[in-house]
Amino acid sequence: MLSQMRDRNFIKWVLWFVVVAFVVTMVFVWGADYQGIGCSGSQAPQGQRWVAMVGDTGVSLRNFDQRLRQAYSDMAASRQPGQPITADERIAVQDQVFEQLVNEVLFTLEVERMGLEPTDNEVRDVLNNDPPDFLRRQFMDENGVFNEEAYRQALADPRIDWVPIEGIVRNMLPLNRLQQIFSTQVHISEEELRQEFERRNIQSKILYAGSSWRDIELPTEDPGDEVLQAYFNDNLDKFQNPATYAIQYVKFDRGPSEADEGFVRERLDFILDELNAGRSFEDLARDYSEDMSNADNGGDLGWFTRGRMVPEFEQAAFDLAKGAVSEPVKTQFGFHLIKKDDERSTEDGKEEISARHLLLRVEASYATLDSLSTLADSLSNLATKLGSLADAGTRLGLEVSQPSPFALNSSIEDLGFNPAIHAEVQRMDPGQVSRRFTGRQSDYVVQLESIQPETPSDLATSRDLVLRMWKTDEQKKMAREKAQALRTAYVAGSSLRNAISAQGLEPNEKDVKFSDYLPGVGSETAFHILAYQMAPASVSSVIETDQGAWVLEVLDRKPLDTELFVEQRPAILQDLLGKAQSERFASWVEDLKANYGVEDFRGEFYN
Repeated sequence: MLSQMRDRNFIKWVLWFVVVAFVVTMVFVWGADYQGIGCSGSQAPQGQRWVAMVGDTGVSLRNFDQRLRQAYSDMAASRQPGQPITADERIAVQDQVFEQLVNEVLFTLEVERMGLEPTDNEVRDVLNNDPPDFLRRQFMDENGVFNEEAYRQALADPRIDWVPIEGIVRNMLPLNRLQQIFSTQVHISEEELRQEFERRNIQSKILYAGSSWRDIELPTEDPGDEVLQAYFNDNLDKFQNPATYAIQYVKFDRGPSEADEGFVRERLDFILDELNAGRSFEDLARDYSEDMSNADNGGDLGWFTRGRMVPEFEQAAFDLAKGAVSEPVKTQFGFHLIKKDDERSTEDGKEEISARHLLLRVEASYATLDSLSTLADSLSNLATKLGSLADAGTRLGLEVSQPSPFALNSSIEDLGFNPAIHAEVQRMDPGQVSRRFTGRQSDYVVQLESIQPETPSDLATSRDLVLRMWKTDEQKKMAREKAQALRTAYVAGSSLRNAISAQGLEPNEKDVKFSDYLPGVGSETAFHILAYQMAPASVSSVIETDQGAWVLEVLDRKPLDTELFVEQRPAILQDLLGKAQSERFASWVEDLKANYGVEDFRGEFYN
């Protein structure tokens, strides 16, 4: 155990454990002396850049970039070799990392404001008298009992550096105090517990019938222009030609530059020099490869046949002699060095090889992104001064595009559906030139030329849409009518079961709980609420859900087991408390953001 305490891997494990524990319990992580956090003022120190400002406190770009790269690496490590992280996934991860860092600053500021920072004596007291669980686990004997004597020996051992552990405890204590504050603010009543128990466990035996409107077959698929015109006239508000926007734009791709690719090639030359000097390919892959899914295994890709890898990679790998290393191979993922370990034939005669690779990704550097930002800002300023994006683009040698006018719910010519541009033009006035703004893959500068207001449509141009909507409404109407016929027959004296048979419908008899999914009905709908609330032997009115129209009868309801409530009560209480505390916490965070103010500068540096 003492050697483990001296091992740097122990400290790394403890840090990892604390991070995971914090995320699970409170959906945030406390920072420990993070670069950039705690520096006040709107201007960053020399050489520092902010990715956000929380009040007067900056969040450093360097720290954000380190966290983001680690998050990408963790995601890549769980993927199959060569499986890329999509643009949408990168955006989601970036948002998560950004929120985490902003929250860390907010919590730090609140801890200072509330005076929750622990003293040195409090930290020492916790370590001496009440060590946290993550430390206790490191000193368990063979019976799983905390070995206090071994722990005391470790505390007194001058060879063990306890400073990192003290830092962790120092950051845990404010978290524990905040948790206590939230715990005292949230209460779950006994009535709420019983209601949730009933919701989870009450089971009704029901008989029901009706129709999913999508299954309704109409007498005709097209009723003709006269019927459609009448439907069109009755629903004019649904058939307006939307407003359209005429714009010009300049697109700035945020891809890597030739200089960025040259830098990667230089790194590859250095790696090849090390390989030629005698270092093993496996060691070089562990040290340099950016494919986190196999770097720790020396870049090992295992055995694969043709058709498994991207064409450029596959061709180079299969062309290699056994034991040989390729020249740099460029694919959509970056540059690869490939080593062919072995080759064989499969049972069906296919060629199969075992190989490993070292990947260096080609990404836009800060210098490239800064250069792009400077050029885009210059274009925006010049276009605003001239009143013309086209003229400014000509002066700066930039291509200015002019797509066909588009609606906000439609694609833009050559760009597809582009939420960034759609959002920007809604904020602009005709003739205005935008500042540089960020889309998913590119930055843009846009000039809004004109807006064509919403105009009335006509049947000729909207016929396909009118027909689809008419058919849907007719199907829903017929589903309601069938369900109403069941209800009418029941009111007239028939049993629901006989009414179902007379209508030629399929009877459904099931034991159902509130959360159960029913085909054609859904889950946790108004249907389920009535099945949960109605008295046995009662029949409902027509129930409409998103999927259809139904009538149900509650045949029976199983009595609840009071002993089961005693058994489930602790878990239900924990669930309800967790949900209530999460909601309270989320509300608290939003209040903090509003009070301190958060400025997001990611658009200057990132996708």
